Amino acid sequence: MAKPFSFGAIDVRLEAESEPRPARAEDDAPFRILVAADFSGRAARGLVETGAPVGERKAIRVDLDSLDATIARLEPQVRLGDGDVFRFRELDDFLPDTLFARIARFGALKEASDADAKRRATSRPAAGLLDRILDGTAREEAPVAAAGPDRPTELMRAILGSSAFRALEAAWRGVDFLLRRLDVDGPLTLHLVDISPGELRSDLLAGDDLGKSGLHRLLVDKTVGTPGAHPWAAFVVLGAFGASKEDAEALGRLAKIASKAGTAVLAGAEPGLVGCASLAATPDPHDWSAPEGEGAEAWAALRRLPEARYVGLALPRLLLRLPYGKETNAVEAFEFEELSSPPVHEEYLWGSPALALALLLGEAFLEDGWSLRPGSAQDIPGLPFALVTQDGEKHAVPCAETLFTVRAMEAVTAKGLMPLLTLKGTDTVRLATFQSIAEPYAALAGRWG
Repeated sequence: MAKPFSFGAIDVRLEAESEPRPARAEDDAPFRILVAADFSGRAARGLVETGAPVGERKAIRVDLDSLDATIARLEPQVRLGDGDVFRFRELDDFLPDTLFARIARFGALKEASDADAKRRATSRPAAGLLDRILDGTAREEAPVAAAGPDRPTELMRAILGSSAFRALEAAWRGVDFLLRRLDVDGPLTLHLVDISPGELRSDLLAGDDLGKSGLHRLLVDKTVGTPGAHPWAAFVVLGAFGASKEDAEALGRLAKIASKAGTAVLAGAEPGLVGCASLAATPDPHDWSAPEGEGAEAWAALRRLPEARYVGLALPRLLLRLPYGKETNAVEAFEFEELSSPPVHEEYLWGSPALALALLLGEAFLEDGWSLRPGSAQDIPGLPFALVTQDGEKHAVPCAETLFTVRAMEAVTAKGLMPLLTLKGTDTVRLATFQSIAEPYAALAGRWG
């Protein structure tokens, strides 16, 4: 027998004291956006906390001038193999040139390569240090990657493509994306909280009393539950929710907390919610299969919750930077091509679609204040525009993973999700509609209107 699902509850005494719908914000109230992501690499280190420790996480205000200092403050790190840990101090530390300069293994490979070239030039047949490093017989150098890539290009690809590194880079480049497009020096402010997707789910699912969760402390107790404090306009989760029962339960619980706070939740949706494993591989809705089982039942129940109108989910992902290569984004330290030939879709750096939602909602506020209507801003121009050569012809990589047809767009919106549409042949993405996940249809709720 399938285990029943639960969306938890907030203490009935608190419910009785609360107003049925959070009041519209005052015209001079700040528009505060809180972005939650694994900014320090907690998941890769196996760090998972729930309850009070999550609720006490510091929400750090950030702007372009303080971005590097914020990175240094949160001390993101990634384990590269055999005990080696790389610590990031600024955004440029994600660049291949910086990695090449700071990671000892690259220096060893360069020295070995130079020495080997010198020996070849003098026609000495003896094996060089490079060979001994690559076949593992030289023990004086600790390997950076456990797999021991045999060339700088392979080593760099292994580092950039590792799940831990990619998650950190996507999180911080996502923040940079928002800061470069939004004016955060006035009534709109951007804040970061270091919570991994796993911690967020674990905290929400730890118990049915949502008032004891760390997210309730962060979004409710410290804002609407504290006289004189300002609520969050939006809680942006740089992660994606999938079609499982557990994800539906976690999101339903987050919706209840968000409703109490009067805060809109913005997050990504995994393609499994529309019935496919990859939108890039299967963009045609005829190839999708409707989710079934307890996960589908839980999602249907979630969408019927009154609080579901506080949640907005979007897909697909956004391209955050051009791939490194001679013709796209050159590296100075050595000749480096990030992409395989032919390119693999996941080799590109894709970011959360919640970034697009946060940007467009922020732009709407900057234009209309608290009288904003979500969806009044729809287009995001100037995204990375990558051209790749396949079979002798150049093709544009969609800025949002795939090219949606009208039929696909309609299929996505029917499931309560917001599709991001790449305008073919351009660097622009358009949000088709700004809606909540609620069924029947409901606009995204918040302290505006």
